[in-house]
Amino acid sequence: MVETAIFAQWITRQSTEIHYANWRINAKKQGEVDIVGLNIAKQKPNWVVEIKWTDRYFEKPGELDSLLYFMENNNLNDAIVTSINSEGIKKLEKVNLIFIPSACYAYIVGENTLKQVKKSYGL
Repeated sequence: MVETAIFAQWITRQSTEIHYANWRINAKKQGEVDIVGLNIAKQKPNWVVEIKWTDRYFEKPGELDSLLYFMENNNLNDAIVTSINSEGIKKLEKVNLIFIPSACYAYIVGENTLKQVKKSYGL
């Protein structure tokens, strides 16, 4: 439900390419990332968001296997990870994970989307 609520804030955003990524490495290993921002010109991931409704990964960010795999394979240094209440930056070896409570992230995206739409209509 949280993924749907956050994704819904992105739907009306104009000129933003967002996608869901999933892959299978072999018969037993697969992965997924919830929101991937695509650089249209390069056809490469530009940014990534992993939506979680738990604070567990704030304490154990190394357990975000799929996200970390995706970031490494796409040369991404930063990612947003949502949580219930936890906020802050966790620095791992090669990446920074920016934790934001899900409700705050949904609000920020929604507010920015409204501003963009108003601006596009000259309001």
